Order: sequence, then structure tokens, then C-alpha cells
Amino acid sequence: MRFSKSPIRFAASVHIGTFRHPTDRVRTAFDRCRGQTTNHVQQRDAPLISMHDHHVALRNIEAKWLKLTVEQRVFWGKQDAIRYREQHAELSQHFKDELKLLQEPQKALINDLFEQKEQDQKRIQQGIIRNCDLLYAALKERTEKMMVLGNCNLCGALERMVYLAKLEEKIPPTVGVQEGLDKLAQRSEFTEVLHKEVQARKLVVEDVMACLNHLYDKVCKRTKEMEDAMVVVRAARYTDNERAALVVLLKLQDNWLDPLDWIEDMST
Repeated sequence: MRFSKSPIRFAASVHIGTFRHPTDRVRTAFDRCRGQTTNHVQQRDAPLISMHDHHVALRNIEAKWLKLTVEQRVFWGKQDAIRYREQHAELSQHFKDELKLLQEPQKALINDLFEQKEQDQKRIQQGIIRNCDLLYAALKERTEKMMVLGNCNLCGALERMVYLAKLEEKIPPTVGVQEGLDKLAQRSEFTEVLHKEVQARKLVVEDVMACLNHLYDKVCKRTKEMEDAMVVVRAARYTDNERAALVVLLKLQDNWLDPLDWIEDMST
């Protein structure tokens, strides 16, 4: 229900004349609002009402109108809240459906990527195994050749170390034996073993590193062919720093594929 004017303002705009009892049939705007009917005799004989009663009646109408307006606002407010919740639920469901449609191809793609990754890892692992087999075969052949040539000594051990380091791409493939040893000495794995050995032998790192220069030539000159059946580091042939450098290299190859057996002979 909507009013263009409140009942009080509406009544105030009507020409104020003689007011009779509300049961009159006098055609005033106030009487039409109340909608009461009387006969013609009652119209002539109806008693007059005071201005006080008239204002009381108007205030009652105004109070009813305000109450009705508040009730309508509350009602439509509840309806709006219900409609908002329904629309929100519909939109939420719509977004969920759309998100599901978008996620399905993504899930399929992710699954395909995981499967492809697993297959690649399997191929890589198989390649590593094949590579290890090839490395082991090549290294075994090199070791057998050392035995046949009577080169199973310190000189042959250094040559074998550089050969394996090239196969495992630890050093460039074109370097010679001494240059290969120098390259290995620059690696962190060598440095770690070096510091432990120097500390155990109470030596100086710089002195041991200095002995690496031309170490291969020194070893080859002091090694006799067919002398031993295994690699021996003899204290009688090398200084403390030289022996420490050789031991560091041999301990380094202990962590590699198919390491050589060796001993340190402290007899003089």
C-alpha cells in the first residue's frame, strides 16, 4: 500500500468547514477515507465533533499508517534477503560448475605431465644404469690392461684416476694426466679429503698442494715396473707432503666406481 501523502498532510490540504461526526455522509476527503455510510437523515441530524477529537482521529490514522509502512518495509526486507540468498546460492553453484569444467582438462593435463615425467625418469634411470655398466666395463678393461702391462702401481693408479674422471665428465676429456690431477685438486670433494688428511698428519695445506705440481712425473720416475701386485705408497720414496698428496688422491678414488686397493708403507 502506497500513499502520496500521509493522512495528516492529506487532511490538512482539505478545506476546513463544519465537521460532523465521522458517521456522516458529508463528502469530505476525510469521510471518504474512513468509508463509512449513513443515510440522509443521519447527515442532517449528526452531531458536530470537536477539533480535539478530530486531531485524535487523525493521529490514530497516522499511527496505523506508520505501523503499516513499517510492517511493509520489514516484509519486503525479508523478501529481499531471501531473494539475495537464493541468488547467491545460484551464483555460487554456477561458479562451482564453471570451475569444475575448467579444472577437468587441467587435471587431465597434470596427470599426463606426471605420467610423462615418470616415463622420463625411468628412461633416465635406465640410461644411468646403462652408462654405469659401460663405465664399469671400460674401467675393468683399463684395470686388466694395467695388470697385463705390469703397471699396477702408483703411476698406473694416477693414470686410471684421470681416465675415470674423464669418463664421468669430472674433468675435460682432452687433458693429460698431470693437468687432470690439477683439475681434480680444484674440486670440492678433493678439498674435503685434503683438509682431513692434513689435519690428521699435522701438515700445512699449502705445502701439500705445492707437491701436486709435477707429481705424476715424480711418481713415474720413482716407480719400478712389476714391483708390487697392488698400489703402495712408500715412505722411503716420498716426503711427508708428497705422501699426503698421494694419499688424498687415493682416498678420493675410494669413493668412485670400482676403486683400486692400495696401502701406505711407512717402513724406511
